[in-house]
Amino acid sequence: MSKTDIHNFIQEFAGRWPKDAPYYVWGTSASALKLCSLFDGRLNITAFVDNDEKAWGTLFQGRPVLSPEEFFLKRGDGRCIVASLAYGEISWQLERRGLAEHLDFCGSWYFTGMHRCLDAQELYLFRVDLSITSRCTLRCRHCNMLMPYYRQCGHYPAEDLLSDVDAYFRWVDHVDQFNILGGEPFLHPDVQKITKTITERYRSRINDLVFFSNGTVLPEEGLLDLMVRYQIKVDLGDYRAGVPAIRPKVDRFIEELERRGIAYAAPASSAWLDFNHPPEDRSSWKAEQLTAVRRNCREPFRGIHGQKYYFCHLNASAALGGLYPEEPGDSFDLSGSEEGRKEELLAYDLACLPKGYVSYCRHCGGCGPANQRMVPVAEQLPAGQQGRP
Repeated sequence: MSKTDIHNFIQEFAGRWPKDAPYYVWGTSASALKLCSLFDGRLNITAFVDNDEKAWGTLFQGRPVLSPEEFFLKRGDGRCIVASLAYGEISWQLERRGLAEHLDFCGSWYFTGMHRCLDAQELYLFRVDLSITSRCTLRCRHCNMLMPYYRQCGHYPAEDLLSDVDAYFRWVDHVDQFNILGGEPFLHPDVQKITKTITERYRSRINDLVFFSNGTVLPEEGLLDLMVRYQIKVDLGDYRAGVPAIRPKVDRFIEELERRGIAYAAPASSAWLDFNHPPEDRSSWKAEQLTAVRRNCREPFRGIHGQKYYFCHLNASAALGGLYPEEPGDSFDLSGSEEGRKEELLAYDLACLPKGYVSYCRHCGGCGPANQRMVPVAEQLPAGQQGRP
């Protein structure tokens, strides 16, 4: 898309989705609160919708909370903003009832990104992941980042990582969620330096700063102090049931977080969705078929590495691990000047991709409804086993 096409694309969206039009907001969690806060009463919200029957008939932000069936009965031509981390599941629910994405419903980050760009000339993005190491304490057979299969594992140099972060924030004014991950991020010898620099330079431009960890490595005292001071959260992959040997370490990790008042989430599940095996052979698929795979996936796994912004961080990890080559269109170059080009990065983030898909769509099961392959949580590979999943 040319710069003119991109600008027109953003203008047309805002014309179809003006702030003063009546909207239903699907979701009553932190994502919905954030949406309301960002627009500070300037959104015309008719009602909220939630799949949780306990919320039906209550009030949220002074508006009624409807069941999905009530919403479908009452909405008429009303449009829906989905403010939930379960966007994929909700969007499929809406599409089964005949609603079309970006015509009848859209994600809250999509809506916010468009309007912040037009209203304040700011680039506001939803999420980015920074992988600081490919080393991990576990060897999960079905790791979606493919870490056990890397040709060569190691810690990325702190100065290179911080240069990538600087490049990202030259373009981006604000990001909702900035994730620091690995591998296991607390293995990196310079994790405290990396964290301290990011917080000192950019904490005011990040809503949620989050470590993704398996809980087997307790951060050092200085890093824990930083996590308290800068309200850094932890997304803890709880694999104690699948790998009983790590239970004492994870228990100690959680105890320390709770003792210090560090916010964390530790969702436990009995199975994982397998990203590493597509349900069919896509090696000869054409662009329109792969674009449909990307469109149905709808996961916001953006990433930064090597002065590039990757539409899919799993794609970046597969390339960095030497498993599949990176192709043109898999990333957006952040090394150049952002002057007058922020709309280009917004459009790329919102899936206006050069080919309509990224190369890893050929190899990934994805989060679309076609992928029904469930696998054991944290099943461990034998020591020394390599190759591909």
